[in-house]
Amino acid sequence: MAEQQKTTALVKPAVDRRRPSYGLARIVYALLVVFALFSTVEVFSQSYNFGFNKQTLLATIAFIDYWLIAIGLIHNGRRMRKIALVAILLSWFALLGLGLFAWVNGNANGLSLTIWESFGAKWGYLPLLFAAFVSFWWYFSSPNRIVERAERAQRRREKLL
Repeated sequence: MAEQQKTTALVKPAVDRRRPSYGLARIVYALLVVFALFSTVEVFSQSYNFGFNKQTLLATIAFIDYWLIAIGLIHNGRRMRKIALVAILLSWFALLGLGLFAWVNGNANGLSLTIWESFGAKWGYLPLLFAAFVSFWWYFSSPNRIVERAERAQRRREKLL
């Protein structure tokens, strides 16, 4: 028992000296939620005005997709980041796929009312900018990447000493 007390007395508790982040991340998360809320309004307006059809189905997929992106990036855990990545990739696929489809076919088949049609032209190309921004944010806010960068910097400092 005495040996155990001696060894535990030598171990210092881990102290996180980093400042808490209250700035840009909170603004980004608020924007994610606002965009998801707008997609929610889109779903309800589509279903109310047109019933259940292609536009409503695509609006529902966009609604789920944007909420998964928002929740995944806000939570920022390992599994939630994977879910957010899949949702971001779905967003890119839908934007580019439906955008090219509408461009080639000239807004064919009643897709002119969807969020993702014509690269998000209905919403002022905001879905395209949103997809680019969340892709950027997903990569640069990775906890593993941040820790690796901090450890690399610490190793460099130790080499200099």
